Amino acid sequence: MRFSAALVATAAAMFLVPFPAFANPTQQDGYEVIFGGYLDGVYADISLDTASPYSTECLLADSVATDVPNSQQIEAGDAVCGSSFSLDFNCVSPGGNGRYDEIWTGGNNYTCTRHGAVTYGSGVGFKLMRTASNSTMYAYIAGVQEEHTTGLQRVDTIGYAWEEGTAATAPPCNNSWSFYALYSQFQVYGIGQGGWQSATPYAVTYDQPSTCITRTNIVANSFDLYHNAP
Repeated sequence: MRFSAALVATAAAMFLVPFPAFANPTQQDGYEVIFGGYLDGVYADISLDTASPYSTECLLADSVATDVPNSQQIEAGDAVCGSSFSLDFNCVSPGGNGRYDEIWTGGNNYTCTRHGAVTYGSGVGFKLMRTASNSTMYAYIAGVQEEHTTGLQRVDTIGYAWEEGTAATAPPCNNSWSFYALYSQFQVYGIGQGGWQSATPYAVTYDQPSTCITRTNIVANSFDLYHNAP
């Protein structure tokens, strides 16, 4: 069996996963899910309703698939950046936003492609998937096949919703920034395992405590994520 129907909440400190890439050393806060097996796809319909980042951070609502032992990753989603921070050396520029996909192939090797602007309040499907037992995995944005990577031998970790900023000037967890995203149809896929299956979003925090981004309204495979001042 390639993956378990249950998600395993494991201490994220065991996996220093670079979700996602930025032009400066980063400090992260968000959610990832570590599975008790291997996957071949992840899907989420995401509606980014509000994203007003702090000046030295980017806010992301995305689908992320990672092969931790082989240092490989692909992700797709929406990004909104503060006035003094960019995603992947201006893939999404400071003060801008973008629908994007990104491929990481180890070290500081990132390839990011912007696919138009964010449409606030409108659900968009972000899917990462391969259809055969090989290492080629594609990003799909709103049903359109985009970039792909051949590096993933397995997918053992997925992620969603990130707040990231420079390590030197970490974004404060206060009301100077806001974020609200709705996730629905959160699903995972395993070849030969019955196709797409709903995934209850058990998760662990990555790097920082999750007090800055709260997950709520968890119903089956849907949930909301938001930030409020403490």
